[in-house]
Amino acid sequence: DITYEKLIEVIYDARKLGIKNVKLCGAGEPTENIRFFQFVRDMTRMDIGVAVFTKGQVLGSDKESKRFNNRYGIKTAEQLCRELYNYKVSFMLGFQSFDTEVQDNIVGKEGHSLIRNKALENLVIAGFNNTNPTRLAICNAPLTQTSYNDAFNIYTYARERGIYQILSLSMTSG
Repeated sequence: DITYEKLIEVIYDARKLGIKNVKLCGAGEPTENIRFFQFVRDMTRMDIGVAVFTKGQVLGSDKESKRFNNRYGIKTAEQLCRELYNYKVSFMLGFQSFDTEVQDNIVGKEGHSLIRNKALENLVIAGFNNTNPTRLAICNAPLTQTSYNDAFNIYTYARERGIYQILSLSMTSG
């Protein structure tokens, strides 16, 4: 229950105390906020990095990217990712399985895997995995009996592509 302006003011004050980064995580999808893009721009202007924990619903969907970012001239998910690359932001994408049925069951939404895959593709096209250190991570959390067999392959996939890989037995990670 805080206004955007008050949030920026609090972060500005924290910057004076030495804050260098903020993390957007928790209940809900940070990229589904209509001021997300503005927030990333404002943080970059203050030289504060933004680490975003995401399932990829907006970054992998043209419809959702336009819905939440049309006011900034964003029409596609790929365009959104390319624009975001220009700011001080990094992403950690939830990624528990290559198997679409397993992944959709973990998230609880049919069709999620295809959107998640497109989000990863869009972030790679934008170059988030080409920086050193990488600005792209995939998070295999929680590790479950149904996703266990994919863990090593996900790790290998990420390492071969300059993507940081996080494996956690619980949802508490990052």
